Amino acid sequence: DASLVFSTESTVEGLTLNADGSYSFDASSYDSLEAGETQVITIPVTVTDDQNATDTTTLTITVTGTNDAPVAEAATGAVAEDASITGTISASDVDLADDASLVFSTESTVEGLTLNADGSYSFDASSYDSLEAGETQVITIPVTVTDDQNATDTTTLTITVTGTNDAPVAEAATGAVAEDASITGTISASDVDLADDASLVFSTESTVEGLTLNADGSYSFDASSYDSLEAGETQVITIPVTVTDDQNATDTTTLTITVTGTNDAPVAEAATGCGGRRREHHRHHQCQRCGSG
Repeated sequence: DASLVFSTESTVEGLTLNADGSYSFDASSYDSLEAGETQVITIPVTVTDDQNATDTTTLTITVTGTNDAPVAEAATGAVAEDASITGTISASDVDLADDASLVFSTESTVEGLTLNADGSYSFDASSYDSLEAGETQVITIPVTVTDDQNATDTTTLTITVTGTNDAPVAEAATGAVAEDASITGTISASDVDLADDASLVFSTESTVEGLTLNADGSYSFDASSYDSLEAGETQVITIPVTVTDDQNATDTTTLTITVTGTNDAPVAEAATGCGGRRREHHRHHQCQRCGSG
């Protein structure tokens, strides 16, 4: 009832050799083999009887590679609005051919993103200026990496954009009015990231006769103080106006009003003289009736 004993002095990854000559072999450690590539493993085996007599043989195992899909790593980036960043998405492939490359791609169209086939990317956040100061927008982009056997893995590139304040943009305004008349109007301005509950504030440091400028940009102008203008004569009044947002960022524009003179009728004044007889005075002509004629 003696048994032969099988043994080996070799340490082979994945091999378990039992004393009765049975064995198991796990080839999961050989995934560096490319698809179709083979590795021949030769293991010397000694068999011993109950008298310690031995013989040596070989166990030969041929492992044939199959393609292993690439493994991609998730990537993240952070950028302030109006700035830009660059980065690289990482991936590995244990059995990628020496002359082959992994190819990165996405089916998503993301404003400001350029993803290159080698996994490098750039992101320009200038299109995200609608974000308020401190507000964030998280953009998640699915990315596929493909190997030379068309095996794929999918990962994500996540970019967080943080808003900064954008100054308001004010438009120049003009108005025209005749002397002694009045006009009203509104100066326009915009702010791409103004808070919903905030308003732009318009102001001027100039004191202009007849002008009332309101905080909301509306204004009125009364030209009654400009009657010294001759008929057809014009006076151009340029008023610097500042618009301020809720973060105290400002822009400056101008309100330009052109006043055109009209003719003012003469003003006659009643007067007495020459012993109570009537004398009439006019702005440009004087007539006297005194004496007997």
